[in-house]
Amino acid sequence: MSPAVAGMRGPEIPGFRWVRPLGQGGFADVFLYRQELPSRDVAIKVVRAQGDERGTKELHREADAMTLLSGHPSVVELHGVGTTADGRAYLVMEYCPVADLLTQVRARPMSLEDALDTMIKICGVVETFHWQGYVHRDIKPSNIMLDAYGKPVLADFGVASKVGALEVGAFDGFSVLWAPPEQQDVNSPASPLQDVWALASTTWTFVTGRSPFEDPIGDNSAASIANRVQRGRVRGLGRADAPCELERVLRAAMAVDPAERTPSAKEFGEGLQRVQQELGYPRTEMEIKEKRSKKVQAPPVGTDDKTRLRAAPVIDPEATHMRPSPYSFEGGSGSGGVEAVADSWKSDRDADIDEVSARRKVEDTAAPAKGLTPVTGMILVLLAAIIAAGLAVAMLRGQGSFTRITPAPETSTASATPGDAVGVAPSQVTDLTGSYADGLVEWTWSAPAGATDSETAYAYEASGAGGTSRGRVKETTVRVDGASGDNCVEITTVARSSGRMSDPVRACITVP
Repeated sequence: MSPAVAGMRGPEIPGFRWVRPLGQGGFADVFLYRQELPSRDVAIKVVRAQGDERGTKELHREADAMTLLSGHPSVVELHGVGTTADGRAYLVMEYCPVADLLTQVRARPMSLEDALDTMIKICGVVETFHWQGYVHRDIKPSNIMLDAYGKPVLADFGVASKVGALEVGAFDGFSVLWAPPEQQDVNSPASPLQDVWALASTTWTFVTGRSPFEDPIGDNSAASIANRVQRGRVRGLGRADAPCELERVLRAAMAVDPAERTPSAKEFGEGLQRVQQELGYPRTEMEIKEKRSKKVQAPPVGTDDKTRLRAAPVIDPEATHMRPSPYSFEGGSGSGGVEAVADSWKSDRDADIDEVSARRKVEDTAAPAKGLTPVTGMILVLLAAIIAAGLAVAMLRGQGSFTRITPAPETSTASATPGDAVGVAPSQVTDLTGSYADGLVEWTWSAPAGATDSETAYAYEASGAGGTSRGRVKETTVRVDGASGDNCVEITTVARSSGRMSDPVRACITVP
């Protein structure tokens, strides 16, 4: 939480007691309040400025959209609406302890099982929204939260619009990192296909810790990212445990031409279910409430070549700056490595092959292989048995061996800095202490001897009764949400050039 957000205070609202700030949006602030009756924690979103008609309109739009999905298990629950004494509109919503999955997956991407389960559930609520005739238009990792039971829920319906509607100027806050290319055009009407793209790019982020259009070491300015989106320049997943089927499903849903894209959130979710089946994971069901008498078709794709970028796509530097993960992803929530390498965009020829693959409808992976007759199969099995027997006999006679080929170590004339040399872990932090005030725990520590800001970063994992948060900072201090009881943190030194980490240092404090 930034110092500016930490210093905010919510307005006085009868029946509610202000606790602490939760976040800040384009036109509204979100605070944690304690409701008196019934007694419970709630999140209240309040229009920031008095007399902000546009903010009030978008807040009311959000309330109407959430009401359409009332009762769905994968959407944030709306408790009520109101107006403060000074005339600012507000929404009273379910409080979700984990309010921003983007920060967590940037530090440690999800396991494939968790990512698939999460996004199939979100596909269900998005498909239901489309059946109601609306498009979310801002699906992204930071708009998916975890409720008190750890279940994923979709939030922030402030820019939702009816299918086919065009409200120029009302959607300047779209997220270029996860939005499709046609959404950069101010004349593009709302279409369910925009949400399909965003679902796929969000899934990609949960699996890799980055948007598919971010470059881990290159230019991530708004213009560069927008250009990659327009050209459909998608990097590889880079996860050893990710099957080819997953990448095909994601690429099909991110086809640059909307007419070639996976046609619905439901079909995208079914593609993820096929990946679950291939990996042997339990099948996640999509909760979809369909209004068959009012099914809405996506509007026809226009042929106007005049594509205009919005004047200035705004990207939060902290939310879009690439942070290559320092973790090794062995077990836990980040199994399966994600490789951060130099720019490896597909060549033109590879891009052509990928485009054909992406446009091809992905068939059920359970379909039997073709072209292999029973006789051929039996012959291959016999040959394999003979070869295996020969190898076994050779090994028993001492005539066979296994040889591991080890590449020669690379040499470098560059001077190695402490903790950055290959094979050398950085030193641990020292003097780790914590203090509590106004709902936040501030952890501070001393950098290792000889460490500099340009060479060193710090990964943290804070835990307590309010949940767990993870991230990475350059400074030697971090503020996290605090709650009554034990609050603990682990700080790990990370060498930026090599990605190697020190052993973590742990400390705890007790909050009354």
